[in-house]
Parts: sequence; structure tokens; C-alpha cells
Amino acid sequence: MSSSILRGLNSTNTPLLANGIFLGEAEFVGSLLTVLVNCYANTEIKVEIFEYSTPALTVAVPISTSIIPALTYQQIEANINFQYVKLVITNTTAINQTVLNINTVYTNLLPLGAGLLNPSGTVPISGNVNVSNLITETLATRRVDFLVVGTFYRVASVGITTGAEWNVIGAIVNGESVPVIGRLFKCLAIGPAVAGGGECYDVEYTTTVSLSDPSTVRVRDTYGDPILTTAGNLMVGISNIYTANPLHTIVDSGSISINTSGNTIKIDQTSTATNGVSVNPTAIQATRIVSLGNTALLISTGGLCYGSSLINKSPLVNCWVKFYVKATAPTATDTPFLIQYLEYVAQYNLNSHNDEWFNMPIGSSLWVRASLLSTDADATDTGIDAEATVFLGT
Repeated sequence: MSSSILRGLNSTNTPLLANGIFLGEAEFVGSLLTVLVNCYANTEIKVEIFEYSTPALTVAVPISTSIIPALTYQQIEANINFQYVKLVITNTTAINQTVLNINTVYTNLLPLGAGLLNPSGTVPISGNVNVSNLITETLATRRVDFLVVGTFYRVASVGITTGAEWNVIGAIVNGESVPVIGRLFKCLAIGPAVAGGGECYDVEYTTTVSLSDPSTVRVRDTYGDPILTTAGNLMVGISNIYTANPLHTIVDSGSISINTSGNTIKIDQTSTATNGVSVNPTAIQATRIVSLGNTALLISTGGLCYGSSLINKSPLVNCWVKFYVKATAPTATDTPFLIQYLEYVAQYNLNSHNDEWFNMPIGSSLWVRASLLSTDADATDTGIDAEATVFLGT
């Protein structure tokens, strides 16, 4: 079950003065996984996201810094590791702002691009497969002041390095007093240089596995011996790994099929079947639709829809935004598949995220129109000043 919260501590619609700064507050996010920040301003802004282990803010960990050009809608994503999050927004220009919209949402959904595999379809793969965490521990160690920021390590010994220092380094989770031996972590900062300080195992970190070069696939059998593979083929058995007569085979060509007697699954790199499954679908530029009204406006033809940001810019008029999937331009006689209410109070913003739009296929063409009333057949639009930004993919 997904959940998300939108709060005011790290959201603002108040324009900044020249070189001005908005300081959010430490906001409790508990065990939620991702922070999403929707940004728009009429000047260039810098958006910084920090996280903290306690509300006292004794240890600030920067997790994202982005520069957003003027008059550009952008959504920033960052993974959350601690229980508190804070935003800092800076007007990087010597111009007083007239528009600033910062809306912050926290969710337990994985970031965009974390797709699911469907065994009934095909999985097209080409080139190299990126692996983000293929790690082999070795016996060599290094003291915490010799770590390299951004590199993965495992804790070898705590030493006299304090829990607070380990926390800054990045090895503390869930409020531990000291890290667990063997803890895998990404180095966030270099530790203090003192005799007897904590040590970490050196770690091999491989980012690419080639389908055509089996030497980049590091697999060992039950007894620790390396597995020999032929180009593009890796055979894996149940409980043990075999180099012959496998119970399961994964290959890089052909189409997906399930053989009840041989238990064979094959991955097709080239199939374009209708029910094919894409890994990490490719996002494209967001589409901004302005001047919404009774006349339907085209958003996209085909593809996928990941989310939307709706803004009511009118100081007086509420409206209903209506979405359609239809081959030709819809009118008030058509039935929308979704309607959203936009209130005009304080420039009301409505943002839809993964839990509502993620991976929605657009069967023919995606359209949007707006009217003053919620009924499908309403065609009145006097005074409406609203727009929609829709995030699309293929």
C-alpha cells in the first residue's frame, strides 16, 4: 500500500527577493522512502534537500542540489535515509521574484524508472546491463580517514570512532549507537584521522555487466570456485549452480516462454510484441498545456503517462479539469476518464504522482479540457485561467 504526504513546512508560494533564501523546517517523514519536490519560478533557483537523524539537526546530510532555470517546471526526486527532511531554496539572481511555487511530497513508492517485469511478455534488452550493487568483499582494510566519498565499503571494525562520527560517514541506520560489523554503506564523508580509528573493508564495485563478455559476470559455485560462462549465457540451478544440464537458463535472445518440463525462460532483446515489457521506460520532455478551457487540447499521442501538475492561476474562478483518451478531439458530449477540481484560493496546485498515473498507457491520444462545473456535459469556461504539465514516457 502506497502513502504520501504534502505539508507546508517545506512548501512555499511566496516569491523571494533578489538573492533571497527560503528555509524550510525539519519535517518528520518516518520510514517513507522518497521526497518529490515540484519547482517553478520566474527566476533561476537553487533547490537543496537535506536530511537529518534527529530534529535537533546536529548532522546535516545533503542528498540533492539542483539548479532550476527560470520559467521551467521540474520535479526533483531523492531517496530518504533518515527521519527528517529540510529544504533550502535560493533565488540565485539579483531580481525580485514575482512567482515561486515549491510543493514537497514524501512517499514510500520507489523513484520513477523502478519498473516491474511481467513474465507473460518480453523483456527487450540491448547493449550492457547496468548493475548498481555488484560488490565483492576482500580482506584489505583502510582507516576511516582514508575513505573515498561516494564509494561503497563494509564496516570492518568500529575502533574509537564515535557513533556520531560514523553517522556523518554514512554507516549508521535506525538510530544505532555504532554501526554493525559488515554493514554495507556509501561513504558520505571522510572520518577523523586518529590512531585506533574505525576501519572498513576495501570493496570492489562493478557498475557494468556485458551480455557479450562473460568475464564481467562474477558468479561462484557452492564451493567458491568461479563459474565459467559462454558469451551471453548464464546457467543457474536450484540450490547449486551448474555449468551443464541447468534447471533454469537465462539467455540473451529468443522470446520468453515457459517449458513445464525443462523450466526454461528466455529473454528477447528485439521483440516488439504488443504485450512486451520495457525495463526502465524512457522518459521524455514534460508537456505543458496552457489556457485550458472548453476546447480540448492535445497532450500526447501514444506512450505512457507518469504524472501531472495542475495549476489554477485565476484569482477568482474555480474550475474542473477533465482528461480523455480518444482518437479525435473530445467535446462536452464525451465522458472523461478523470476529472480534477482546481480551487483558486492562493493559486491552488494539484500534483498527481506515481500512485495515480505511473505507467498509464495512452491507447490513442491524451486530451485535456476545463469547465466551470463538474458535470461531463458542462461547456462553460468564462474566466478560467489554468494549465497542466504532464510527465510522459515511451
